Amino acid sequence: VCREARDGACVEHAEEARAETKEQLSANQCVEVTGSDPSTCKTCGAVIGGTKYCSACNDSGSASSSGAPTDGVCTANNAVCNAKSTGVCTTCTGSSFMFKGGCYRTGQDPGQTMCKTAVNGVCTSPQTGYFIPPDATKTDQSIMACNDTTEITLTSNSKKYKGVLHCTQCNTPATADNTVTAKAATCTACEDGYFVASAACTACHSSCLTCSAEGESSCKSCKEGYFLGATSGGQGKCIQCSSKTEQNWPGVDNCAKCTSSGQSGTAASCTECADNYYLKTDGTPSCVTNCGEGFFPTTVNSIKKCVSCGDKTNGGIQYCAKCSLKASSARAGAAVTCTECTSNKLSPLGDACLATCPAGTYETGDTNKACTPLPHVVLLVLRRWRVFLHRLLPRARAEQGRRHHKGHLYRRVHGSLHGPL
Repeated sequence: VCREARDGACVEHAEEARAETKEQLSANQCVEVTGSDPSTCKTCGAVIGGTKYCSACNDSGSASSSGAPTDGVCTANNAVCNAKSTGVCTTCTGSSFMFKGGCYRTGQDPGQTMCKTAVNGVCTSPQTGYFIPPDATKTDQSIMACNDTTEITLTSNSKKYKGVLHCTQCNTPATADNTVTAKAATCTACEDGYFVASAACTACHSSCLTCSAEGESSCKSCKEGYFLGATSGGQGKCIQCSSKTEQNWPGVDNCAKCTSSGQSGTAASCTECADNYYLKTDGTPSCVTNCGEGFFPTTVNSIKKCVSCGDKTNGGIQYCAKCSLKASSARAGAAVTCTECTSNKLSPLGDACLATCPAGTYETGDTNKACTPLPHVVLLVLRRWRVFLHRLLPRARAEQGRRHHKGHLYRRVHGSLHGPL
């Protein structure tokens, strides 16, 4: 039920929408709302750094209370936008500049990410990734992203300008020759997977991450799963990590991710293996299904690896030379049970390599030493012997006390009989 209606709209709903919109805008989330509230956004058409901002506000129908975007947010009190029309700015002032229907200030985000300085409502120094259309005035959009291919038309001379698809850095183009064809920025750098050709961005070979020209031999870096077959700092062909077809640049069998050695004739260095294989890095990295003696299979930082039995950090046991993998349900501490130590003595349970054997065990073995529990009969004899000693000790101490007392009396009597008269 609507408690109050105003201009044919439910006030309660409008207030809720306004509160929700302001909350979402404060979190850099532009939300489009239908209505006549000048503080709400009609169109979220300004994209800056991957975030959407308002490009047109809802029109209240009154010039005095009309809203327009300032720094991407709708407001009716706009000191830098002194001329508005149907929810957009038509003129910017001071150190602000026009972009996609709104005025943005250079002293704060998001404006300062596009323009370094602005004078009298016009951007005069762009940030990297942006350019200034020639002859732009305070009534024109005076900044454009290098990769924005949407054409703009200057109100002052009707000439058109645009960015270049996939372009990341560019220079301001020469003034457009006419009012029909848009003049594109001069691109100087492209996003990954493209290279600059005739001021535009052209696709690299499908295996290249970056390149200098078309063709598989012009790669400068490679996509995941490939490595560069070239000396350090050079360019060449991107080769699959598991490929062994390139004699001078061999890959590694069953390898999924790798890095180049940078030296001809030397195999790539594998960093992650294909499914069902483990990366073994003792010596030359390889991908195996059986880790072999002295190692156990595990997962480290989401990568399947063969880890040394003595690698305590990754589930091994310090000083362990040989081990067996525990069942997953029994891995409260170490992931393995040690079967042989490098120099110390193997504990009875195989959970440690000890410097000395604990009570109830004795050292066995000449080379591979272990702490072996004493036989049950020996332990029983030792326990009974300790009980016997425990009972005998008080009697021995009492007997020693009696002897000491008798000796003391003897000395006193003997001394009195043979002392001086």
